[in-house]
Amino acid sequence: MSTKLFWNNLYKDNPTLAPDEEDAILQASMQHFGDITGARLLDVGCGNGSTSLFFAERGAKVVAIDISDAAIANLAQFCAENSIDNITPVKGRIHQPMQSLDDYLYRFPGFRKYSYIQHLLLSR
Repeated sequence: MSTKLFWNNLYKDNPTLAPDEEDAILQASMQHFGDITGARLLDVGCGNGSTSLFFAERGAKVVAIDISDAAIANLAQFCAENSIDNITPVKGRIHQPMQSLDDYLYRFPGFRKYSYIQHLLLSR
């Protein structure tokens, strides 16, 4: 089974959910980043999008990337249904950037410099 098929199977029946507000990693990220209002955040391997939602709720402009067509479709639908306009869901592989991803990645100059926490990158 291909990686893409695996993730599509996982997310096809798992809708986007609200983030766990008590998640220790998310809370530690907020302590590290501080006020993120207006900041740009890259969520690589966004999955169901709950991490993207967590930061978007706090004012970040999020680019959410995942290989799974289903995950990105679910997140895009959730954003449309809930009038969330500061998340941009993008289907793609971060390991093999394509032109379409390059259009988003140029906004994050530190991406190739280890300045991310888990799968997150913040750019002001």
